[in-house]
Amino acid sequence: MIEQSLRFGPEGALIGTLCLPDPARHPTIARTGIVLFNAGIVHRVGPHRINVRLARVLARIGIPSIRFDLGGLGDSGRSGGDAGFEAQAQQDIKAAMTTLGAAAGVQRFGLFGFCSGAFHSYHTALADERVTGVLLYDAFRYATPRSHLNRVLLRFRQHGVVRNTLRIAGRTLTQCMQRLKARVSSNPAARASSISFIADTTTPSDFAAGLRRLLDRQVDVAMVFAGDGFEEYNYANQFHDAMRGFGVAGRIPVAFLPEIDHVATSRDGQARLMAQVEIWARRVALPSAPVTAEPLPVSRSATPIRPAAIVLSRSVTGLGTVRSLAKAGVDVHAFYFDSHDLVRLSRYCTAMLADTCPNGDALIEKLIDYAGALGNRPVVVPTCDEHALLLARAKDRLRPFCRVLADDGARLDSLVNKDGLYAHAVAAGVQTIPYVVGPTLEEAAAWSTQHPAPYLVKPFYTGVATARIKTKNCVFQSRDELLRFVAEGSMDALIIQRLIRGGDGYIYDCYGYTDRSGHLLSMASRRRWRQNTPDFGTCTAGEIPADRSTEEVIFAGTRRLLEQIGYRGMFAVEWLLDRSSGVYYVIDFNARPAMGVAHLTAAGLNLPALAYADAVGDDLQDVELFPRLRKLASVDLLRDLESFIAKRRCKQIRTGEWLISLCRCRHFYYLDWQDPLPGIARITDVLLRILSYVARKATRRVPAESAVSATGRTS
Repeated sequence: MIEQSLRFGPEGALIGTLCLPDPARHPTIARTGIVLFNAGIVHRVGPHRINVRLARVLARIGIPSIRFDLGGLGDSGRSGGDAGFEAQAQQDIKAAMTTLGAAAGVQRFGLFGFCSGAFHSYHTALADERVTGVLLYDAFRYATPRSHLNRVLLRFRQHGVVRNTLRIAGRTLTQCMQRLKARVSSNPAARASSISFIADTTTPSDFAAGLRRLLDRQVDVAMVFAGDGFEEYNYANQFHDAMRGFGVAGRIPVAFLPEIDHVATSRDGQARLMAQVEIWARRVALPSAPVTAEPLPVSRSATPIRPAAIVLSRSVTGLGTVRSLAKAGVDVHAFYFDSHDLVRLSRYCTAMLADTCPNGDALIEKLIDYAGALGNRPVVVPTCDEHALLLARAKDRLRPFCRVLADDGARLDSLVNKDGLYAHAVAAGVQTIPYVVGPTLEEAAAWSTQHPAPYLVKPFYTGVATARIKTKNCVFQSRDELLRFVAEGSMDALIIQRLIRGGDGYIYDCYGYTDRSGHLLSMASRRRWRQNTPDFGTCTAGEIPADRSTEEVIFAGTRRLLEQIGYRGMFAVEWLLDRSSGVYYVIDFNARPAMGVAHLTAAGLNLPALAYADAVGDDLQDVELFPRLRKLASVDLLRDLESFIAKRRCKQIRTGEWLISLCRCRHFYYLDWQDPLPGIARITDVLLRILSYVARKATRRVPAESAVSATGRTS
């Protein structure tokens, strides 16, 4: 590279340093140059010399830059004009662009605005059409109701309710007095005392209007926020929430880096911030550059940047996967497909509604675009069978842009379609419940003569498009009921099984992960206390781990099954214990994170983080095959309430028994003190359901009492 310090500007008062690519290595340099300048009053080298390191990284990939001091800062002299500070800053940036253009032969420019520099970059971009890219760092932090709530909840957790109530009241009173004093005072110093150093008063609506102008000009706008400004910016989706209604939410890539402080003090923090700048600079200056398969080199001494993760979220499984990855230090992004999915409220991810492309080719295209914008080949994690199959089938197409946590497409097809799973189980010597796949009426009649009722009919997986059953399963108590069902329509993607006496308390899950070479890395177990619907649905309350004797049986069966299949990835194998015979039957295989993923993480085994580490090439030699897990009971309050009501109606559980089991729970599916909003929303839903239930009971009682009164009067 070539570095040259120089004077420039109308009066030669500005001091800067050009950093140009080496012509021998880059005979054709980029047509866009990057402008770096002061962060606040810090010299042009930037906090911890980050501008110097950035300029040299950019030069190594063929992008020219200039770093300079604004007039009156660092080595630059004051301007002799009468322009105000903001207007003068814009003139200085324009002069730097002209100087860089003359030296490097570029006509377009990207501006990296650090702290107060973000305001100068934004206003300059609006005023000068030579600007084709802007990255704004830790500025324009607009509050939302959720950010206020996060801040208050954190204070209460740290200092207690009484102390914080007094503190907030005192602080509010002090601020009101200061504002009143400044408003009535004729002393400029008194008025200035209430103004922060960065005196930009752009409102959200004005900022959004400016952003729309830049986007209409095809300017590449990106934003990055640090994590230490918790008072002003404290969750990943805050910017999009603040801009909702202004027409720019979702149109601008936003990165929230909760692990770094404002000036990127740590080496790892500098590396993470520089990686974001480099990804943006490549988009702006090298739009046709090929996507690289490995992490981009930030500097020789910096820690390599970890790829982000993109979670395709479905209900609580998606939320649990997001939280598990985020707690392992992964930058998490989430696509959610239902506008009510509570992952949208999580502070652990940047969430995006993808209801216009829930599956198929549209979703793959969306993933390619989003992963390309993030750069560094992020890891994509499915949380439902439908998406796991889609990703597996499109793996080759996605490989240049992202890493996919899904096994081979043909192998996954055979597992998700239950007939393939049961064929593998038989070959592995694992017990399966008698079944028949997609039978005709004659086949069903012949099969049912050999296997007495009751029966269970279920789709290959919940939501499969070709199956007429959209729930997890249906129960038929007699052979005649079953045959009527078969005669009524298609049995495509459906399987019939005998209903074995197991149910709540006798269903077990075996969780684990096999690495890319097929080596089993870790296993754990869970016992399901209750399900919704009772005995046949998804788990609503359970305990990790299961008892030792059960673990021995299901671990051995699962290992034989995995060896037979050759499966690679996260898994959750469901087992049923026949209460009459004591035989364990395999009933399902989830080739993805399962519903209890957050429960398992809380107990001590973070499977999403393990899968992520394998995908990015970490050393996993020290992972324990059978980790020591803390005994932990978990409950989904709303679904378990529904299960309790159904079981109590059938006199299968007493109220006291249910309440005692809840008291044993120390983990809750949606509740997390560090991520409170999804839990608050879920509790609100629980309370509304309880009130609705009580109201219905009261409504039924009133007519009954009226009828008794009427009968008494008649007699």
